[in-house]
Amino acid sequence: SFQNLQENWEMLLYFIPALIPGLQSDVERKYTPWFFVGVASFFGALMIWETGVPDHPWCEPDSWLQAHMVWHLLCAAATLSFFNFFRTEKNITS
Repeated sequence: SFQNLQENWEMLLYFIPALIPGLQSDVERKYTPWFFVGVASFFGALMIWETGVPDHPWCEPDSWLQAHMVWHLLCAAATLSFFNFFRTEKNITS
């Protein structure tokens, strides 16, 4: 969970490979805006996921706005953003 980062610190490691330049010297990526939008959407979805549990004040089963729905929308936005980020890859051959 995002709120208990001391026990789940390893989730921060998921994004390290994308941040290390030069892993593939023949590929160039444009990080802005799609990579950062994807990371923000992913962590936003993670924060919303924490609220969609029973007995949480924001968990209202009769509401038209459900935390689970927002979680799905943010995950979809993150997936689309990472897709667009990887589409910016260009081969660099010398």
